[in-house]
Parts: sequence; C-alpha cells; structure tokens
Amino acid sequence: MQAMMRWLSALMLLAAANPLFAQFDIVERTFDADENLISALKKGGFVLYFRHGATHHDQPDHEHVNFDDCSTQRNLSRQGRSQVRFIGKAFDGLGIPVNKVYSSPYCRCTETADLAFGEYQIVNELAFDISSSSQHSSRVKRVLRDMLATIPHNGNTIIISHTANLKEATGIWPQHEAVIVLFRPTGGGTVEYYGKVMPEDWYQLSNNQN
Repeated sequence: MQAMMRWLSALMLLAAANPLFAQFDIVERTFDADENLISALKKGGFVLYFRHGATHHDQPDHEHVNFDDCSTQRNLSRQGRSQVRFIGKAFDGLGIPVNKVYSSPYCRCTETADLAFGEYQIVNELAFDISSSSQHSSRVKRVLRDMLATIPHNGNTIIISHTANLKEATGIWPQHEAVIVLFRPTGGGTVEYYGKVMPEDWYQLSNNQN
C-alpha cells in the first residue's frame, strides 16, 4: 500500500510538472431530452468530485496535521458515516459503475472512500492546505485539472477531496459536505459540467428506481 501511495504521488508530481492538458475549459451542459442523471451515469465516462461526508465542526484540524493520525484532524460525524454508506449503496442499487476512486489523504476523505466504495487510492495532491505556498497551490490545481479532464474507461471516476480544491481548479464551489459535482471530460482538456447532486437527493433517486 505504501509503495502504491509513493507511486501515485510520484505520478501526480510528474503530471504537475508536465500537465496532460495545456488547455482546460469548463463548459456548462444539461442532459439531453432522452437522458437523465442515472441513465447517463450508468453509461460511464463521468468524473465525480465528491466532497467528504459531514464532519465534526467542533473538531478542527490541528495546525500541523499528521495524515497517519486521525486525532489531529476533523473527522466524519455519525451523520457523515451514514450519508456516505447510503450513497455507496445507492450507486450499487442504481447500477452506477465505478472504475477508480481517488482520495485525499485526510482521514475524513479516506473514510468516505472506504465506507462508500471500499477500494481507493490516495493522491497526496488532493489534500489542501490553506497556508501552503503559491507554488504548492498551483501544483494542486494542475493535478486536479488533469484528473478532471481524463476520460474514464469502463465506468466513472470518483475523486474524494475538499471544497477549496475544486474552487481553486475550476471556480466551482462544492460548499455542502457529501455533495457530488458532476463532470464529463470530452477530450483535449474540455470538461462538461452538469451541476451537483446533494446527499439527500440519493434517497429520492433510489426511491424513484424502485
């Protein structure tokens, strides 16, 4: 696992130094008349940016966070764990295929990934430090843009991270915890944006399918 994490970190650092897509464009889209959210997701090809589940806001991150020590971080609440478990079950029940799951190293993100999807890969550049240098922030933004612009194969890609990362990379503010922001890369650095799915929406979507 540690070897995999080192490999992924090296890969993302390479991507930051050599962006896959020199151009990055966000284009707002709506689903076609004969297509809805679930039918589109079942076809695959989306990159879904999943902000971690609800957390304990009276438990702030320490000034010096240790990714291996969850006690130094703000963590998922009971509500957050329930949210993300249900979202994972909704994906299964609705037949939404997941190809790869990438997570920030923060415990609230890795726990979201584990409870919702089981398997995941940590990408260090999905972490966000508000006090980081402009050079680091630029690298984080470039890596996320490359991930959003990479067309998934055989399903959908899930990125579990934080609110500020997406705002910095795309100008889109996820805002709510456990929200999923819908992107569909079309090639050449162009990414279609289809809006957001709130955590409570998955209950309605699941009921509609039954």
